[in-house]
Amino acid sequence: MSTIAENIANIRAQMADAAKKAGRDPSEILLCAATKMNDADRVKEAVAAGVDCCGENRVQEIQAKRPLGAYTGKPLHFIGHLQTNKVKYLVGVVDLIESVDRLELLECIEKQAEKVGVVQNILFEVNIGAEESKSGFTKEEAIAFGDGFNDIEMLEAVGTGVAMGNAKDEIKAHATCTCRSVEEDGVYDFCLEHGLITI
Repeated sequence: MSTIAENIANIRAQMADAAKKAGRDPSEILLCAATKMNDADRVKEAVAAGVDCCGENRVQEIQAKRPLGAYTGKPLHFIGHLQTNKVKYLVGVVDLIESVDRLELLECIEKQAEKVGVVQNILFEVNIGAEESKSGFTKEEAIAFGDGFNDIEMLEAVGTGVAMGNAKDEIKAHATCTCRSVEEDGVYDFCLEHGLITI
């Protein structure tokens, strides 16, 4: 059975190979470990093995593991669907909220960020494929909202999460990283054209 360190080394090698094939610098690409359903000791093992950040999809897991130092030294991302009543437990605690999929949630995050005096990094989730089973802003909402985003002082959009259609998995794109891998679907060009990502 492989150890966490061995698995991470294998993933790093695959990432480096894929980056080189795409003409990218492997050091530009972050390895975010989805640490959900792993105890604090296993998360610490992943951190020691060199993941770039940790991602949790449940507030309760963050509250249980963070006091134990599970994420020490690495950025912590919230990667799950977020209910507005949980926002107060994340703003100012996590480095990035990856799943801002509706205006109500965005406004709630902004209010909490103002209350605690922080600028919260977020990713917009955009449902490019207009698939009913996927959450996220529509393309039209993202375009319309993108123009006014700079007026919000307490939030910093660092990229766009893209919910794809056509039976593909949901793709989270940290600025330019993952989004380029779906260039053939026009997602990258769409996001770039409408200011949803930057180079």
